[in-house]
Amino acid sequence: MPRKRNSGLGWNQSPMTWTGAQAIPRPPEPEEQDRPESRYALSRAPSQQSLRSQSPVRSTYGSRPSTPPPQEIATRARSNSGFFEPPESLTLDHDDVIALSNSSGMPESLSPPSEKKWAPPPVDPNQGQRGVDSSDSGTEKYVSTRSSLVSLLAGLHSTGIQREIDLPQIVVIGSQSVGKSSLIESISQITLPRDSGTCTRCPIECRLQNAPQWSCEIYLRYHVGRDNLPLNEVKEVAFGSTLFDPVRVQGQLRRAQRAILRPELDIDNFLNDEDLRISGKSLSFSHNCVCLRVAGPNIPDLYFYDLPGIIANVRDGGDPRDVALVTELAKTYIRKPNCLVLLVISCETDYENQGAGEIVLHDPMLKSRTIGVLTKPDRIETGTADRWLSLIRGEQNKLTHGWFCVKQSTPEQLKGGISWREARTNEMEFFRANEPWNSVPEIRSRLGSESLTEFLSRLLSDVIHEKLPEIRRQVTARLRDVNDELDSMPIPNIKDPVHYVLSLVAAFSRNVAAEVRGIPEDEDEHHLVQSLQKVYEAFQVSIRRTAPRFRPWNKGAKPVWDEMKLRNTLDEDMNGTGRIYHLDEVTALAEKGRTRELPGNYPFEVKRRMIATSTNQWGSPLRQCFSDAEETMSESLLGADGLVHATFDQHSHNGLESRIRDLVHELLLRLHRETLDKLDNLLGVEDLPWTLNTHYLASYKAKMTQKYSEVYRSPAVIGPQSPMMASRAASPNLYYARDVSDYPDAFEEALSKLRRLGIALQREDLEALQGKRIHTTTLPDSSPALEIMAEVRAYFQVAYKRFVDEAPLHIDKNFVRKFSELIEGHLIDGLQLTQDGAHARCANWLSEAPHVIKRREELHAWKHALESAQEKLIRNQLDE
Repeated sequence: MPRKRNSGLGWNQSPMTWTGAQAIPRPPEPEEQDRPESRYALSRAPSQQSLRSQSPVRSTYGSRPSTPPPQEIATRARSNSGFFEPPESLTLDHDDVIALSNSSGMPESLSPPSEKKWAPPPVDPNQGQRGVDSSDSGTEKYVSTRSSLVSLLAGLHSTGIQREIDLPQIVVIGSQSVGKSSLIESISQITLPRDSGTCTRCPIECRLQNAPQWSCEIYLRYHVGRDNLPLNEVKEVAFGSTLFDPVRVQGQLRRAQRAILRPELDIDNFLNDEDLRISGKSLSFSHNCVCLRVAGPNIPDLYFYDLPGIIANVRDGGDPRDVALVTELAKTYIRKPNCLVLLVISCETDYENQGAGEIVLHDPMLKSRTIGVLTKPDRIETGTADRWLSLIRGEQNKLTHGWFCVKQSTPEQLKGGISWREARTNEMEFFRANEPWNSVPEIRSRLGSESLTEFLSRLLSDVIHEKLPEIRRQVTARLRDVNDELDSMPIPNIKDPVHYVLSLVAAFSRNVAAEVRGIPEDEDEHHLVQSLQKVYEAFQVSIRRTAPRFRPWNKGAKPVWDEMKLRNTLDEDMNGTGRIYHLDEVTALAEKGRTRELPGNYPFEVKRRMIATSTNQWGSPLRQCFSDAEETMSESLLGADGLVHATFDQHSHNGLESRIRDLVHELLLRLHRETLDKLDNLLGVEDLPWTLNTHYLASYKAKMTQKYSEVYRSPAVIGPQSPMMASRAASPNLYYARDVSDYPDAFEEALSKLRRLGIALQREDLEALQGKRIHTTTLPDSSPALEIMAEVRAYFQVAYKRFVDEAPLHIDKNFVRKFSELIEGHLIDGLQLTQDGAHARCANWLSEAPHVIKRREELHAWKHALESAQEKLIRNQLDE
C-alpha cells in the first residue's frame, strides 16, 4: 500500500507540540515507491533485485537520472538536506540503503520535522553550501527561507525584547560532564574551552549561519547588572575583531567568559590576558552571556543557547549557592512556552540520576517541547543497551520530538587534533559497526550529530515561521503602550518653570469650568453635574416627605379603601414624616383658634401653625443636601481620580500637588461658610406663608378639596377601640349608622320589601347610604375643616416646590459656580506666581522624582529595543 507521509510539524494545544498546522513551505520532493507499512517491527529488507524491479523514481530536479542508485538514496537520507557531503570513507551495505530510504517504520514522534520526508539530491561536493544544488529553485528557496528566519530570530534576540516577549529559541541543558560541550562543537564546528571543572560559566548564544566564507565574531551581551537586576537597556559589546581562523576561537571564547565573570574590569584587559595579572575575584556564574556568531560554507542555519551544566555540588572553596543559581538559570530559560529544550543525557550513568533530566522528564509540558540527546553511547554498561534503545523508540520517557544519539570524539582524539569531518566519519562508523545501533533500522535516522543538527534547524525554522505573526502583533502593541506612557509623562528639563506652572493652573481651571458646565457621561464615567443632580433629587424627596398628612375622617374610623389607592388619592408619600391630622382634630383646632371671628370663620393662625409643622422640618434635609453637594464637589476635585490629581500628579514629588490641594481645600472652606449663611437665610424666608403663585395655589386647593371630599363621603368602618365607640355607647339618643353585619336579618328583610314595592336596590346602595349617615350624624358640618385641610396642603405644595428649586440654585451659584470663577486667581495668588522668587519655587516644584527619571529611561530603552525589533520584522516581511 502507499507509504504514509509524515504530516509535518505545527503546534497543537500543548505548548511546542507539532501537528502540521503551519510549517514553512517545503521544497519539491520526488515521488516515492510503494513500500509495505512498517512502524516498530524490524522487518527483513527486500533484496537488491526486488529494489531494482520497483517502479523508477521520477526526478523533479532537472535532467538527473530518473532512477537514483541505492548509494544516492542513502546519500540523500544522510545528507541533512544537502548541507554536507557524506565522507568517502563511509560505506553502506544494502540494509543501510533500505533502512535509510524507508523511514515509514519510524514512530511518528521520531519522524523528522518536515511536512514531507525530503532531502535535496547530491551534487558536486565543490558546489555551494554543504551540497546544495543552486540550480534547484525549490531547494534554494527553502534554504534561503530557513536562513532568513534563523537570522531574523537572532536579530530579535540581540534587541533584548525576549525579556518581555516570548521569542522562539533552542536551549541546551545537561548535567555537568555529560558531553554537552562536545555536542555543541559537533554542531557549530568550533572548539570550546575545556578547562577543569565546569567549563561553561555563563550562557553562550550560538548564532550559526551558512555563508561562502568562514568567520567568527564574539560579543558580550549584558542584560543584568552586578546586582543581578535587569538593566534598562540590553548592551552588546564586540569582544575583539572578527576571527577568520577557527583555531583562534577557543582562546578568544575563554577570554570572553572571563570578561563576563569580571564585569568591573574593562574588556580590553581581557583581549591580551592582562586580567590574569589583576587581582580580584571573579563571579562563579553569570546571567550575562557570550554571543558567538559563526558563519561558513558548511555551517548550518541554527540558533541556540548553551547553558552552564547542572551541578550537584561545588568544588572546594566554591559557593554552595551556585547549585541553586545554575538550576534556576536553566529554569528561567526553559519555562518560556516558545522554548525548545535540547536535553543532553549521558549513557554512562542512569538518566534518572542526572539533574537536567530530573528538571525536564517529570514535567509533561516540558516534555512536549523537548528533544532528547544521548551522548557517550560507547560507555553503556553491558546488558543495559535495551534501556537506552527504549528511549529512542519512544517506549519510555517519550518526548514529542523524540530522542537522538550522538558519539563524540574521545579526549585522546581531541588532543590529537582530529578534524570535524573526521569526527563525523568516526561517529557514523561507530553506529554502523556496533551493536545495537547497527541492528535497529528504524532508529538510524536518529543517530549522529548531523541528523540532529538538521532536525533542530528545521524544527526551529518551523517554530519561527508559525510564531512570527504573534510576535509582530506583540511588538506593535507593546510599542504603542510605551509611546502612550511616554506621552503621559511630564516634560523633562522645562526651560520656563513659571510659565509651565501657570499653564497647569490654567488647564486645571478649564477642567473645573468644564465639569461645572456639565460633561455628558459615558459608560463607567461619573461627572460633577450628574452627581449633584442625584443629590438634589434626594433633597427633593426628603422635603416632600414633610407634607402634612390630612385624614378626612374622624380619628378611629377608616374608609373601606385599598391602602395604596387611599395614599394616591391623598397625594402622600409612603415614608412621609409630616404630622397626621384627622378631621375631628382639625375641627377642634379650628374651634380653639377662634377669638372674635364670626360664626363659620376661623383665624389664619390655625393654618399658619399647621404649615409650620412641616416647614420647620426643612432645616435638616437642607443641611444634608449641602453636605452631600460639598462632598461631591470635594471628591470631584480632591479624590483619588479627581481633577487635582489628574492635572498635577506628575509633579507631586516636590510638593506642587500637595500645595494645590491645600489651596483648593482653602477655597472650598471659604465658600462653604458663605453658602451656609445664604441657605440659612433662605430657610428663614419660609417662616411666614406667602406666595404670588395664586393660580397654582387655587388649582391645587381645588384638587385636594375634591379628593378630601371624595374620601370623606366614602363608607367608613368604626374601630372597636375608637373614641366614637365609647361615645356611641354613652349616648344612645345619638344615631350612629351600624355596620351591615350588625343586622343581617333586618338588612335582607328591608331589601325584600323594597323589591315588592318596585324599588330595585342592591346591597351596595344601602352600604353607601350607611356611610353618609355616619358623616352627617357625627359631624353635621365638616366643610370648614375640609377647606382648612385643602388650603394648608395646597400651600405646602407651593412652598415645597419653590424651596426644592431655590436651595439647589443657591448651592450651585454660591458654591459650585463660584468656585469655578475664583479658583484660577486663588491658585495664582496662593502659589505666588507673580511675586519674587517664583522662578526658583516653580523650578523646585517641577523637578522630577527619581522614580520618574528611572521610568522614563526604562521606557526609552524599551522603546529603542521594540523599534529595532519592529524594523527587523518589517524588513523580513518585505523580503518575503
